[in-house]
Amino acid sequence: AAMYFHLPARQLCWAHLVRHLVQIQEAADTRAQAADELLALVKEILGRWWDFKKGEITREELLQRTEAPRQAFRQKLTSLQPSSDAKAAAFARNLLANWDHAFRFIEECDIEPTNNVAERELRKFVLARKVSYGTRSEEGQQVFQRAYSVVQTLERQGQNAIEWLSGLFKAHRCGDP
Repeated sequence: AAMYFHLPARQLCWAHLVRHLVQIQEAADTRAQAADELLALVKEILGRWWDFKKGEITREELLQRTEAPRQAFRQKLTSLQPSSDAKAAAFARNLLANWDHAFRFIEECDIEPTNNVAERELRKFVLARKVSYGTRSEEGQQVFQRAYSVVQTLERQGQNAIEWLSGLFKAHRCGDP
């Protein structure tokens, strides 16, 4: 995820953030209560977002109803920073440093709170790379990336990628443009 930190328009993945909070919670020390409170605030915020997605509240109502829990979340994070628990302190420090990217899904249209959709789309290609032990050259990597892009585009258009690629290779063999 750090490779995307330079991008100006990004959304932190709340599935990953929740997973980190659960790890802090399971440490069962003094920070567990803070993690409990943070998780309750996340549940409240995401609950309002789902109300918005279902059309039960407007964007303006979403902003209003999540303002207080977002502020409470930030205050609780600030209290975790001077923690003796290095993981909790690092989590709080990193999230506060990237605060502008934490709740974009509340403020802007068409942004999801998690990257689950993107991860599902990448999964088959990550598995293919793992099974084949990756590529051995820069050229091989470019071919793989371009093929992935074509297949994803075709699937989103509802076309059969195998048929389309077969037609492409047949045309190439026959000298057709």
